[in-house]
Amino acid sequence: MEFLRLMFQQIHNRRVPEPNEQSITSIQSAIFSLRECTGMSREYLGKRIGLSTTQMVNVESRGKLPLQSLSRLIQISEEYNLNQLSNYFRNQELLFNASRRPKLRGGTVGF
Repeated sequence: MEFLRLMFQQIHNRRVPEPNEQSITSIQSAIFSLRECTGMSREYLGKRIGLSTTQMVNVESRGKLPLQSLSRLIQISEEYNLNQLSNYFRNQELLFNASRRPKLRGGTVGF
């Protein structure tokens, strides 16, 4: 049991610290920070959020991400206790939903 505790302590000590709020400036940097903090490869993270390797490369270069993948990124960052990243992804989800609001028809409403 002592061996396992020491092993997990070593793994935890090697983990890159979570970035602060000011250093997360885009989806690309947030995904890169998530990969860096968790130690996941691009392929593995892509599988976890439901994207192929090619799609992951496009996400990391262009920053466009499907809404389902964004909600999975929130779950993954919460699993690893990365609060700043989960808050960032949650804010991006709110922005995405706000931009998809149904537009009102032309004309006036009421009366």
